[in-house]
Amino acid sequence: MGPILTWMEPLPVVDKQLRTLEKKENMNERIVSEYRAIVKASLLPAAASVFVDPTHVCNHDQQVKSTDGVHYTRSVYDVLSQVMVNGWKSFLLDRQGNTLRPVTSTTDALYVPKPTGSMRNTELGLVVVLSIMIMLLTMDNFFGTGTLSLLAMTCGRVSLSWRDAYGPILKKMDIPLPGTQAKHDPEVDKLLTESTSSMANVTTSA
Repeated sequence: MGPILTWMEPLPVVDKQLRTLEKKENMNERIVSEYRAIVKASLLPAAASVFVDPTHVCNHDQQVKSTDGVHYTRSVYDVLSQVMVNGWKSFLLDRQGNTLRPVTSTTDALYVPKPTGSMRNTELGLVVVLSIMIMLLTMDNFFGTGTLSLLAMTCGRVSLSWRDAYGPILKKMDIPLPGTQAKHDPEVDKLLTESTSSMANVTTSA
């Protein structure tokens, strides 16, 4: 059994519901109907396994409910989906609901993939899986060598936290770590106190 080629024609366009001038000029029902005529005159309807004509579902009652002249309510799409599924079932199930056996012939044979090449090696695949597990467990993209070097340099005290990594750098830049209080400069505090006192004295004398 080959692929089930499905084609659905464009849904009818409700010209009076179109909102933009561009759609009214370039996307009206007259232009869309020309595309439908081109498709029907081609070989596509004969080649398609399931050919769905939505005009029977998108009747006048449903066109009135269109919000922008192009899109319909959810019930319309639900019905069209069921129509397509029914078309597919005709190729997969018989009238009694039994699964149809695939036809095997010279023109409609089952697809047989090409055999795998030299990359199909169980041992090499196991090495790849183990390498991935090591990287995941150690959180090290260098197969654990980075973690081992940290263990050797820190005598087993390895910390991979953000605070330990960027804390010393922020400390040199005199930037407080998130969640900690900023360090007050005594000179700055003294200047603020003196300026506040002088402003208070000026206000009192005035």
